[in-house]
Amino acid sequence: MKGLKFTIEVSKLKEMGYTFQKLYAANYKTYRKKIGDHTIWLWEKGRTLEINDWHQHTGNIIEFYKNNLEKHIFDNKDLPKPSPYMKLRVKEDTSEVIFKDMDEYYQSLSDFTKEKDKEKQKKLIEDYETKYDDYRNVVLYIPSFQAILDEVKVLTV
Repeated sequence: MKGLKFTIEVSKLKEMGYTFQKLYAANYKTYRKKIGDHTIWLWEKGRTLEINDWHQHTGNIIEFYKNNLEKHIFDNKDLPKPSPYMKLRVKEDTSEVIFKDMDEYYQSLSDFTKEKDKEKQKKLIEDYETKYDDYRNVVLYIPSFQAILDEVKVLTV
């Protein structure tokens, strides 16, 4: 699990478009800013940065994205237009980030539709879903996420 710390002065956040919010239960002071479909959350207690509800996974998702953007584009090169979405899975307990294997997904759907026995169909679905029980899905819209990375760079440098 890789956390991100914001290093910018808190007093500058309002002029950068961040909205202040005090969360009384844990005495947190937060600042948030919506960029595209995502919201960047800055938690003053601990000075941590989170995107949406990724919590402690934020740093790992950003790192995976940066390290795998070229692979994503290469893997989609045969499409008429490369997908602007990067589909990921994040393991809840370790923050491991992997690509969501769409070939595996479509193969499981194909196996399901070919199978006539209802019980075997149910088993195919359960097996596929159980394999990724510990993971959550994250879909990144690349143009919006690039804007977020520019913002994160300003906040963490």
